Amino acid sequence: MLRFIRNTFVILIAASILLFMYSDTIINWLQSQMTCCIPDLPDFHTRP
Repeated sequence: MLRFIRNTFVILIAASILLFMYSDTIINWLQSQMTCCIPDLPDFHTRP
C-alpha cells in the first residue's frame, strides 16, 4: 500500500512538472483549437 502511494505521488509530481514546462504550448494549442472552432469567442491572443 505504501508503495502504491509513493508511485502515485511520483507520477503526480512528474505530471505537474511536465504541465509546468509545456503550459505555454498547451495553452497556445487550446486557444487555436477554440478560436478555430468557436469564432464568437473574444480573441485570447491579444493580451494586455
